[in-house]
Amino acid sequence: MQMTNAHELLLNLLEDPSDFPKHLEMHSGSIIMSSVYSYEASRHDDPMIERISMALEVVIQELRPEIAAVFILRLPSWLPGIRLKRVAPLARKLTSEILEIPFAYTEGGLAAGSVSSCMVVDNLLNIDEDDSDSAWQKKALKESAATVYGGNALAIDVNAPWLTYKAWGSQYGKCTLIIPVASNSGTDSDAPESSGDVVYTRLFLQDNIIINSEQVARDLLEHRSQNYSDRPEIATNELFGIDYSTAFMPYGNRWRLQRKFMQQSFRQDVAPNFRTMQVAKAHELLLNLLEDPSDFPKHLEMHSGSVIMSSVYSYEASRRDDPMIERISMTLEVTIQELRPEVAAVFSAFPYLLRLPSWLPGMRLKRVAPLARKLGTEILEIPFAYTEGGLAAGSVSSCMVVDSLLNIDENDSNSAWQKKALKESAATMYAGEHI
Repeated sequence: MQMTNAHELLLNLLEDPSDFPKHLEMHSGSIIMSSVYSYEASRHDDPMIERISMALEVVIQELRPEIAAVFILRLPSWLPGIRLKRVAPLARKLTSEILEIPFAYTEGGLAAGSVSSCMVVDNLLNIDEDDSDSAWQKKALKESAATVYGGNALAIDVNAPWLTYKAWGSQYGKCTLIIPVASNSGTDSDAPESSGDVVYTRLFLQDNIIINSEQVARDLLEHRSQNYSDRPEIATNELFGIDYSTAFMPYGNRWRLQRKFMQQSFRQDVAPNFRTMQVAKAHELLLNLLEDPSDFPKHLEMHSGSVIMSSVYSYEASRRDDPMIERISMTLEVTIQELRPEVAAVFSAFPYLLRLPSWLPGMRLKRVAPLARKLGTEILEIPFAYTEGGLAAGSVSSCMVVDSLLNIDENDSNSAWQKKALKESAATMYAGEHI
């Protein structure tokens, strides 16, 4: 089914390459409708998908995080600023259609024998009509089926997503079932004391657990890190050649070794060793500000970059316009500009899109990727080679790379692997400032 829908997407792109977002929306919608309801959507302008998309658009447009205050719901609809209550009847009608119409289509098709295996069909066949809870089970199935499509259209503020997540925690944390936005991650008995500390949602076919509490984050990700501190694989990272980054790497031996190098180099008792260098760099920053006070952001970027390059690679940057720092900054700018969260989410949900040719509209990511990979390799190799060469010549001082290289036993069979992990963790130190 997914292959068939992928072929339909390619046909749509060939026929009308200018409307890539519309084709992608129809493509993802048709996959969901087929796998959930056994509904075979039209290749163009399918009426049911368009109706559902319109309903979600109305709901999402009004249910913004900043208007999530519950007390507003008690104000009369004629008051200025209470547009939410005026739109609510239409939204209720449309969401009722999302809930009922596709489900009725599949129920009717099951009775007529015209639908194939899907979420609704398989679960309906497993519900015992003689069971006293059968009506309740059907209702729950209908609601969960509607959530699958609705969950792919959540309104997340991409500039400040934490505000959206906090609003979801405040608005929905006390509820036992939320449709279509979020639901609690467990039963009432094992939910955190502070409602909304943990919220589950589904976005672009991927499960997401949102933690809104520092205490819960420490309990799960620090004290039980072996169970919970993992990271999803992001399809676009390999394309851009940054899958070596500690920040994006799944939990495992490679990640632990990279973290070990960072921990040993910057632990609390080692930090005072960098103070002399930090003071010198602070003086350089003040000199730059005295000579050219108008370019404060540039001076600050050069200051932070020179501190990192010195403490990681023992590289003494020029006070202004250092070529290595400017090269690294350019690389990160290209990568960060293209690998926006919403882009990564789309390609992670539909990784086969990465196989599309780069000349297709909407595939700018693939056109930029070769340059980004080349620049990413330079970030990884050039500073490390500088320090290795300096260590051999005796021209570099104590820093993360130097100290760690001296601790690697060349006769150890794992020495090459350890050097590779050190090189990757060192490159992550500079990039981490921009993530």
